[in-house]
Amino acid sequence: MFYRYSMVRNYIRKTNRAQYSENDMATALSEIRSGSMSTKRASVVFNINRITLIKRIKKSGSCPENLGRFKKVFTLEMECELVMHIVDMQQHFYGLSLSTYAQ
Repeated sequence: MFYRYSMVRNYIRKTNRAQYSENDMATALSEIRSGSMSTKRASVVFNINRITLIKRIKKSGSCPENLGRFKKVFTLEMECELVMHIVDMQQHFYGLSLSTYAQ
């Protein structure tokens, strides 16, 4: 049986994790630190999870690099180079399969 692999073209995000901007996070943290707003009130006003605000206050506002358990395999430069190589091979009519990319 032949299966064809294709890239997802219309990805719909399934979670609402980190739907806030860093500007909102910084403003909320400054309001909490100044004492003008509680963590519960700031979470409602800025639409940020209260536990996230508490963690950021304890860690002095550091931002996590990734939101999941998976780590990046390629750096940004390596990924751009790989994309350029794939596009170049496609322009030369040398089709690469998904299994070739996985190796």
